[in-house]
Amino acid sequence: LSKGSSLLYRILVDRHIHTYTSLFRAYRREVVERISFESDGFLAGTELMVKAMLDGYSVAEYPTTLYSRAFGASKAKIMRTIRAHLRFQGEVLLYRLGKNPVPSQQRLQGAK
Repeated sequence: LSKGSSLLYRILVDRHIHTYTSLFRAYRREVVERISFESDGFLAGTELMVKAMLDGYSVAEYPTTLYSRAFGASKAKIMRTIRAHLRFQGEVLLYRLGKNPVPSQQRLQGAK
C-alpha cells in the first residue's frame, strides 16, 4: 500500500521523495502556519508535505528502514485510508493539469 501510494505521489508531484506516507516529519513553523490542510487522519502528514512542495517549499528526506510490526494491530482503517489517498491524488492531478488552484491556498482563499 505505502509503496504504491508513494509511487503515485512521486509521479504526480514530480519530486523524488522515497515515502510520502510516513507520519514522522519535522516542519518549519512557517510551513505549518501557511499551509491549509483538511485531513485529520493518516493522510494529514502526506497532505501537508505535498501541499508544501507544490507551494515551493523544499523537503529533505533522511531515509531509514521500516521493519514489520512486531506486535499489535494497525490502527489504520485500510479502505478509508486508500480512498483518502486516491481522492487527494485526484486533487493533485487536477492541480497539475491546471484545473484547480494551488491546493494549499484553497481554504485560505475562501476565508478572505
